[in-house]
Amino acid sequence: MSVSKIEEMLIKSVHSDRNAEEFFLSNSHNEELFYTILEIVENSDSGDARMEGAYYLSTYDENILKKEESRLLLLMDDEWDSVAVHIMIALSRIRSMKALKRIIQNRIRPTLEWEAKALENYVQGVKDEK
Repeated sequence: MSVSKIEEMLIKSVHSDRNAEEFFLSNSHNEELFYTILEIVENSDSGDARMEGAYYLSTYDENILKKEESRLLLLMDDEWDSVAVHIMIALSRIRSMKALKRIIQNRIRPTLEWEAKALENYVQGVKDEK
């Protein structure tokens, strides 16, 4: 299926098209589709396609997500929060420590300094236990 067709289906999914939703959810192990969605999230001009694509990426098999941790980390800093939050969920599913540290530093610390410090202590403790 072409990139433009997948992008069109993502937009339909935003508007609750059941067929589109079922297609994406039933293909969460399809690596080729994963890479097509990832490309759309990285490059599309459609906010709806990017947001919905990020959501569906977060539902993918952990083994596929792990392979693209570095690309997902870049998307986690996307200026569109509707993209970034779903990418954070994807990264949390693979227990990305890089993502966790950035969430603490860039999202929690600016408004919750002491909570960020406490979480950093927890993260350090987990690393020390290993």
